[in-house]
Amino acid sequence: MYESVLGYPTYLIWPLAAVKIVAAIVILWRPSAFLTDFAYGTMFWHLLLAVSAHVSAGDPGWPPALLALFALVVSFLTQNRVRAVKSPHGKVMRGQQA
Repeated sequence: MYESVLGYPTYLIWPLAAVKIVAAIVILWRPSAFLTDFAYGTMFWHLLLAVSAHVSAGDPGWPPALLALFALVVSFLTQNRVRAVKSPHGKVMRGQQA
């Protein structure tokens, strides 16, 4: 699918899958605010590029990537409400200062 529809080589599947799993673990476990913000940024760009790749290739598989991107943004905007270690970048809602 990746090679024929999207034009990507198939050897990218496993590294990208591993990065997604590691990023999800870091976001849920939250060992440090810096690492968690880095994982959020990495996943944001990955999902944004996934949506754009599917749309530009005319592949109908873009809605799951868009839904995951939306869920990631909602998670980032609400992360400081439930975390003990606050992120300085999570206060973007309501114009709060760091």
